Amino acid sequence: NEPRNFLDAAHLNKLYSVEWTPDSVEYYRGELISERQLFTYFGWQDRILALDRRDRAYKQRATYGAISLGLSLIALVFWGYSFFSGSPVARASGTVALTELQGQEGRRFGPFRLTQVGRVHRLELRGQMREQSNWVQAILEDPEEQELLAAERDMWDESGYEGGESWHESDLSATTDFVLKKPGDYYVRLFTEPDPGRTPGADAVASFTLKEKALYPNWVGIYGVVALIFGLICIMSKPASAVKGAD
Repeated sequence: NEPRNFLDAAHLNKLYSVEWTPDSVEYYRGELISERQLFTYFGWQDRILALDRRDRAYKQRATYGAISLGLSLIALVFWGYSFFSGSPVARASGTVALTELQGQEGRRFGPFRLTQVGRVHRLELRGQMREQSNWVQAILEDPEEQELLAAERDMWDESGYEGGESWHESDLSATTDFVLKKPGDYYVRLFTEPDPGRTPGADAVASFTLKEKALYPNWVGIYGVVALIFGLICIMSKPASAVKGAD
């Protein structure tokens, strides 16, 4: 067999091809056609039926994918909202300067009446400070001063200059979610521990808030990500060819 050189090009639905040998040059021009058109021209009914089954399966996958993407969007919206969800419990909040929290006892706030059994509650801890760091802890206690759970964070605030530009960074919040098992009176105790050899600044403040009827974010976020991946796979998956072995 004599080797033949060729060059193919396409524009829109037009196809152009050039083939040449040392003795001849051939030009071709045609149109790109779909599988269905090809099968119809040759009367391949069995392949047309296979193509119909493939198209129906692809449409079903695309429908599932669109539904999954919609549910994913809803879940991710709720996931973002969950971090700010919850209703503050009446009078269950407090603010105190960190200089008043030094020592083994810290400061105890309460009692706060919690009644929403089986619902997600949230203990939020926030700090306010400049150019310093302090370990701060908020502990939820029962009337017998037994520790039930805690929200804690090594809080810090820093700023400076780099490359002629100023920067400022901080990490001043912590949260803990829990499900209330029994109604009753509860307390919150605040502690602090500054860096070794230092004392909290006069402007350093810690505060807490107890919320009820909050949304637990983890499961909502996981569902949103899984639904997003599943939806994209369904929509972007290429349907198998109706012709065995064809690309």
